[in-house]
Amino acid sequence: MKVPSDFKLHHFGVIVPNLQLAEGLLRTLFQLPIVQGPLEDPLQKVKLLFLQAAPNVFLELIEPIGQDSPAYGSLKQRIRFHHVCFEVPDLSGASNALQGGGALMITEPQPASAFEGRRIAFFYLKIGMVVELLEAGTQIPHTTIHA
Repeated sequence: MKVPSDFKLHHFGVIVPNLQLAEGLLRTLFQLPIVQGPLEDPLQKVKLLFLQAAPNVFLELIEPIGQDSPAYGSLKQRIRFHHVCFEVPDLSGASNALQGGGALMITEPQPASAFEGRRIAFFYLKIGMVVELLEAGTQIPHTTIHA
């Protein structure tokens, strides 16, 4: 089954052991501005921060909050690149398309605090890649801008 062409690259998720240190290094080396965060997502049990990587493309830094965070296992295994996120206008249709192509759903659609309650879902591709789908809506709000 072919994936619809309305998948829009939104962000790349990277797991870090310390959000503040990672943010400082990336801002120093690449002058990436903060567009949102830091904030906590209680459902995912992580701290998040979004940096502007390119026009309309973000880098999400993810720090697990505790050993029961879904991201903690990846961090412990030294997996830093976690996922690529695509924004889609129809989350159900996009989910069906991915599953029809052999992707396994990791998490059912659920609201995300980082995206004003818009729903997200995670999928595992057989090539060893994790994909997040984000329900279309407003871009990441510029709630916290640091100089």
